[in-house]
Amino acid sequence: MQTMQNILTETNNKLLTQNELVVNLELQNNNLQSVISGLNKKYDVQSNLSKDLEIALKRQKRQSTIYKIGAGIGAAATLLLLVQ
Repeated sequence: MQTMQNILTETNNKLLTQNELVVNLELQNNNLQSVISGLNKKYDVQSNLSKDLEIALKRQKRQSTIYKIGAGIGAAATLLLLVQ
């Protein structure tokens, strides 16, 4: 009878240990999912910032081109006025 009681106690202890391991693994899984979610959010923000920067750069290039054209026209008009 004592041996049976010892076997039951050992089995219960092993079951408790396994349950603790399962809980710990579930917590680790949840933590990793949180990390992945955070990284995905950072990636989305970075992607949006890159798109915004690209749009701003294109806008700046257009503005620069317009200023160059305007400066060229202004220089040509000034030259025409000086020639007259």
